[in-house]
Amino acid sequence: MSIAHQATIRNSRIGRFTFVGFRAFLDNVVLEEGAFVLHGAVVRNVRVGRNRLVPVGAVISTQEQADALALKSAKESQFQLDVLGVNTELASEYAALYRAGGFDMVTKVSPSPRTSFNPGLWPTLGANVHLLEFARVVGDVRIGANSVTGRRTSIRADEGTPIEIGANAVIRDRVTFHALKGTSIRVGDGLKTESNIVFHGPLTVGDRLTVGDDAIIYNSRIGNDVTVGTGSMVLGVTVRDGVTVPDGVIVQTQAAADALTVTRRPAGSAGTR
Repeated sequence: MSIAHQATIRNSRIGRFTFVGFRAFLDNVVLEEGAFVLHGAVVRNVRVGRNRLVPVGAVISTQEQADALALKSAKESQFQLDVLGVNTELASEYAALYRAGGFDMVTKVSPSPRTSFNPGLWPTLGANVHLLEFARVVGDVRIGANSVTGRRTSIRADEGTPIEIGANAVIRDRVTFHALKGTSIRVGDGLKTESNIVFHGPLTVGDRLTVGDDAIIYNSRIGNDVTVGTGSMVLGVTVRDGVTVPDGVIVQTQAAADALTVTRRPAGSAGTR
């Protein structure tokens, strides 16, 4: 099975070759073999059948809802295989790093494991960068000057690389940065986040992004002066300058992204558009 970043599983039985996405929540659930739960879904007190797909942000709390779920596609199955392959190699090479260098090579600021998809580089931290307790920075991570990273935040360029974060970032607690193999994350200057957020590459972000608690931003292009609200998800879209994604909104089509309201004047602009 694969459990993605910040997912929570309680009192549940999980079958083979299953996947649980970013910030999904499972409680008293049986996931049968091959089940695929997407990002931000909430699943309670049901059995999810073999190879069934729980959509992004779905709330599944009755067996009738669970039985009506569609089957996952071949694309989702291939994604699972790819994730398992990457994680198997990472597990082996993290163990090798520990054997070679001890505890310091797998905590705090350290190189990524050298793998078939990653050269194993060290992070680069600009002047006056502060990492709070239990922050983790791995691999080819580049953090700009005068930035702060909160407690238990994880910036891991051990799969996709590099992960670049511009100057003057304020990143609060339990924020995850990670990217799929062959992709990267690039964030401009002035990032401001709350806590419990997932940034996942492929991802390109402009300057002065503000993000509320419990958000997910994945596989997207984000303009300058954008605000992403608390509990929102931005998945697979391009978001233009100055837009606000309201609290609790899922944006996963380009039409939905284009309909968002511009509420912030981009720096240097004479007006909104």
